[in-house]
Amino acid sequence: MKNDIFNLRRFGRYFVSDIRGCIASYGLTLVLISMMGLITDLIFGSISFALDGDWIGADRGMRSMAFILSISILIINFPVKCYGKITDKKAGSSWLMVPVSTFEKFLSMIIITTVIVPVAVIGVYLLVDMLVCAADATCGKPLAEAISGLFHLLPNIGMTLELDMSNYPYIEDFAKQMSSPWLYIDDFIMVCLTFLLGAIFFKSGKSAKTFLAVIAFSTFTTMAVTPFMSKMFISLIEQAQAVESPENLNALFSTGIFRHAALIDTINDTLVNLVLLTGIFFRIKTLKH
Repeated sequence: MKNDIFNLRRFGRYFVSDIRGCIASYGLTLVLISMMGLITDLIFGSISFALDGDWIGADRGMRSMAFILSISILIINFPVKCYGKITDKKAGSSWLMVPVSTFEKFLSMIIITTVIVPVAVIGVYLLVDMLVCAADATCGKPLAEAISGLFHLLPNIGMTLELDMSNYPYIEDFAKQMSSPWLYIDDFIMVCLTFLLGAIFFKSGKSAKTFLAVIAFSTFTTMAVTPFMSKMFISLIEQAQAVESPENLNALFSTGIFRHAALIDTINDTLVNLVLLTGIFFRIKTLKH
């Protein structure tokens, strides 16, 4: 190979092959997950029709729960079905023999797991949900409209609370920070990377062991950080309990942790994601059978 690290043409061929392999391993499940909005509406509508003679499909709350459950299954299960095989001696040996670099395998794995599959499945899911709501008047507003509304709610919190936000700039600033989509996208990527690392690290019980590892790590970090953070949180709780008016709340939100909440969260998530990416890369690099 002329370039042992990255060759665009070689990577392109491998990337297409990788997608095809994932579709072969998990394609039917991806279709079922994408159609869960329709399936949920049909189930609830059929039950309602059988019991009362009236068709009443799943409302937005029930469809939201189905959406969250479906995407959770996707995040947890997809890495295992698509890439979990590389820890198997036979399949893993064949995968290691593919004539592309470690970086190209790593890059393809990351793009497919965190971008291609989630975006495609979520996009199709929301499109199907819109078509369901267009055909079934009992289902209410589409989920896409509800999600869009959430990101518009916080920046316009003044209208919701009937307050002149020019008098409460710190509350308004915090609300705008919390409405940034990236604040939630990097968390989503973190969860995807966590289960991908678990899928290629553990040889059996991959999802369960990943859950246990996350719980153990969370418990350890909580115990380690609590002594340093407890005083600050106690102070914030006391200040929050003392809030009696929007003016007091505005003063509370003027403190550093609230003024820089989005930045703090982004830095934290970025560091964690870099650690996860490093772990995935070195797991691939050091994999042997």
